[in-house]
Amino acid sequence: MPNKTRSLLYAQLSEQQKRVLKDPSCEIVLNDVFDSYTGPRDNLPFFQLALKDLRLAVASIRMGAALTVAFIRWSNGANRNSKRIFASVVSQLKNGFLPFLHQTNRSTVELASIGKDDIAQFLKWLTSTKLSINTQRRYYGAVRMLLEELKNHDETRTLLSGNLIFPNHPFPDAHHTTKTTERLDDVTFRQLIDACKAEIKEITASLCVAWNCFDSEIYTLPDESRKGRGRYHDIRAVWSWIHLHLKKNGGIVPSLDKLRMLNPDLRQAIIEIHGYAAAVRPFYPWVSDLFPFVVLQAIYSQANAGPLRSLQQDAIYEQEVLGTRRIVYKFVKNGGHIAYFGERDRRFRERDRFGGFGRCAVLIVDFLVSFGRV
Repeated sequence: MPNKTRSLLYAQLSEQQKRVLKDPSCEIVLNDVFDSYTGPRDNLPFFQLALKDLRLAVASIRMGAALTVAFIRWSNGANRNSKRIFASVVSQLKNGFLPFLHQTNRSTVELASIGKDDIAQFLKWLTSTKLSINTQRRYYGAVRMLLEELKNHDETRTLLSGNLIFPNHPFPDAHHTTKTTERLDDVTFRQLIDACKAEIKEITASLCVAWNCFDSEIYTLPDESRKGRGRYHDIRAVWSWIHLHLKKNGGIVPSLDKLRMLNPDLRQAIIEIHGYAAAVRPFYPWVSDLFPFVVLQAIYSQANAGPLRSLQQDAIYEQEVLGTRRIVYKFVKNGGHIAYFGERDRRFRERDRFGGFGRCAVLIVDFLVSFGRV
């Protein structure tokens, strides 16, 4: 376009405005006007990565620019607080609507040509993929969400067909496949905590007592006032003998057959008084011993299962905040190639709903440290 006044006005026009001047009939989407992000600052890198991924995915699709604008508008909406949500929506498009456009020869179709028949075909295509019904619902929901974002704004409403209608309940049976979690009532919840506390008392009364004995090297010797198996009537004497034997000779806990030769009195005490399982428990703890600690840890931290399973020993620590001691949990939740970090803390109280185990978090960590050494 000639510029007789040699002004800079033409140079200031956007690429879309220049296209309109050259071809008034072309489809224009003012995408570079809406590239800004106004959500939480911490989410900006995640939005930018998702936007870059989307632009690459829609580069060969005629309606790609419109979908990009819809995504940017949606990303700037209220309540977009999750960092993962941007990549999730792009992933749903890449695995759902975009493959549908390519496989049904719709990649060159303009957005204004998409109507209710195309949406019906998309739903039919989703059914043919044999994806789970909830996955189909998410892929459909992502498309509907973005196109309705365009419909809700005057600047982009004209890009849509008046025949674009979405069915209200395309997956009526989806709720049947959703697993529901039963919520414990207050009485049952209290009983669960009490049961865990009772188990922990029994576990710490044996395992922790034995481990403290080993660490302090204050051993319980056989009772020489008695004879035979009675010399080892105190199970701490049994643990002390086994620990000293392992410390001197290494290897594994001697079997009953081996003890027949090494210490017949100890063998008879194990068989007739204590039982072999109780005798070797501090050296070979049961996996079930961890269960009540893990349950209380889950209740205490109120974390989701994934981050709780990956919780590391050094991710639980005490911290003083405004004169109040608190226990801090640092959780990590992995999503794709990204790790999200979050912290929760609880006020430190010597006694709380765990009763005598108010320092539940510290107790659990101490136990797991000892458990991990055997």
